[in-house]
Amino acid sequence: MSERVLLSGRGLVKAFGGLVAVNNVSFDLYEGEILGLIGPNGAGKTTLFNLLTGFLKPDAGKVFFRGKDITRLPAHARARLGLARTFQLVKPFLKLTVLENVMTAALAKTGDVEEARERALKALEFIGMYDVRDRLASSLTLVDRKRMELARALALEPKVLLLDELIAGLNPKEVDEMLDLLREIHAKGITLFIIEHVMRAVMGICQRILVMHYGRLIAQGTPEEVANDPKVIEAYLGGVL
Repeated sequence: MSERVLLSGRGLVKAFGGLVAVNNVSFDLYEGEILGLIGPNGAGKTTLFNLLTGFLKPDAGKVFFRGKDITRLPAHARARLGLARTFQLVKPFLKLTVLENVMTAALAKTGDVEEARERALKALEFIGMYDVRDRLASSLTLVDRKRMELARALALEPKVLLLDELIAGLNPKEVDEMLDLLREIHAKGITLFIIEHVMRAVMGICQRILVMHYGRLIAQGTPEEVANDPKVIEAYLGGVL
């Protein structure tokens, strides 16, 4: 991990009516890092990701990517810069093939269909889905839909990859396989920012963890530091990690 900041938020605020989902959140994500984001349901984690990736506009604060203020950029422009994500609820194009699904993402990076096809095939081969590239997305299991969504993000050739509960709903064997895949992605030089509730996964793969509660950032540090922070134990972990 280098000391170069790739992605940062400064004083981010987002409210929905009287609910302040993200309340004055500031953080830095460093090049080469695997950063975790945890907190109870409703803490504001996905809202923060939506602010970072351009799916929501902040009421206050700024987002910076590779030193550039991207607060006003739309989501597709941020993706082209190298900021890709997966979503908590996987929604593939069910009537398209696996390859076609991944190509839809690749086309956001390049307008050339053949180049998009090559990018998509490369991503599918990397995650081990090349052999099912011609299957309809509707036929995939949950874990394969998640892997396909990961391939879509990789087809953008990102510098930073934000993963929103990629592991949720998987069995222990599938969790281990997904963690191995994330380590391979990280080894390729892609910086990871992960929202996850599976604490074994968070503690096992993240180098540093941010903790949100009621929209605020209440703690950050190494997995060990976070696990022993009284505020975190009270707010999220229920006294047991």
